[in-house]
Amino acid sequence: MSEKPSDVVVVGGGVIGLSVAYFCARDGLTVTVLERGALGQESSWAGAGIIPAGRGATARSAYAKLLGTSSEMFPQLSAELREETGIDNGYVRCGGLEIGFDQADAHALRSAAGHYVKEGVTWQELTAQQTRELEPGLTGAFSVAYHVPDMAQVRNPRHLKALAAACARRQVRLITSSPASGFNVAGETVLGVRTLDRFFPAGTTVVTAGAWSGGVLQSLGVSLRVKPIRGQIALLATDPPLLRRVIMMGKEYLVPRTDGRVLVGSTEEDVGFDCRPTPSGIRGLLDIAISIAPALGSAHLERTWAGLRPGSPDSKPFFGPVPGYRGIFVAAGHYRAGLQLSPVTGLVVQQLITNQAPSVPLFAFRFDRLPRELVADVPAH
Repeated sequence: MSEKPSDVVVVGGGVIGLSVAYFCARDGLTVTVLERGALGQESSWAGAGIIPAGRGATARSAYAKLLGTSSEMFPQLSAELREETGIDNGYVRCGGLEIGFDQADAHALRSAAGHYVKEGVTWQELTAQQTRELEPGLTGAFSVAYHVPDMAQVRNPRHLKALAAACARRQVRLITSSPASGFNVAGETVLGVRTLDRFFPAGTTVVTAGAWSGGVLQSLGVSLRVKPIRGQIALLATDPPLLRRVIMMGKEYLVPRTDGRVLVGSTEEDVGFDCRPTPSGIRGLLDIAISIAPALGSAHLERTWAGLRPGSPDSKPFFGPVPGYRGIFVAAGHYRAGLQLSPVTGLVVQQLITNQAPSVPLFAFRFDRLPRELVADVPAH
């Protein structure tokens, strides 16, 4: 059965797919979103919602420009979604502390501070006493701390709910439990997306299926090097609240919510599509959390979960057309930065679809940026 044609069909209803749908619909395009399960219930829901400080205009690298631009978009987008839907996504500029434990950490933080200086991001190196004055709950052992007041956070489930509601208000068709099974192709042009029982014609198709994006593209003979990387998180409850700022410890973090809960994350595990949390993974996270904030040892362990991040070979996303085909784009491989990069992703994909110059240069994120053996083997037509 063939459905009514849409200007854009988005394959994947996580934060990236919903952001693409929202920006396209806001620009007046008709949009259909196809989601294999429920909207936003994979890695988008599972993340901690950390929004790093950044300045798009002054960032030196392409990736820093992407992150900075997206971070700067969040306050306006959050206000816009709240105005449209009445849903507050929990965006707050809470500030953050970047903590180090040894000389290697100190060197890494000094390097990061150097980038902050070049980009105009406010930061301050703190003594242990100054750190504990800001966050009295940090009584554990650490050797260096940097305060970054412009770090922010958002509540992932609320942001997803707001995006979905805003899309629905703009007549985006949100179709769940409908995994893509293939594409209809004429010559080198993708005409739309097939599910098990329906065909969705599209002027443009966008694959935003996260860790499943490579599988979606296989029917085109295209190999996208995106794979699942499991990240586990523990949720603790404290009363009264113990922390106010995001605490970054390399790849691990503590994210305090205003209700006294604290997210502790996150692991990086190459275990395929297994999204079950494990005792050893959660224990490792809790050990790190208690080492920096010993009072968390008596907190209530409320819940644990895991999500599958879409990892790429260089940990950076893929944006742009699928080589060898017309009418199909990909936005995938955001790894740990999916929520952080979702506003700018929605914007630049909408710009690509409508033949506008992208607000952020995308050359560094093209599909074929990797060595030839890592890029799509596109068949001749």
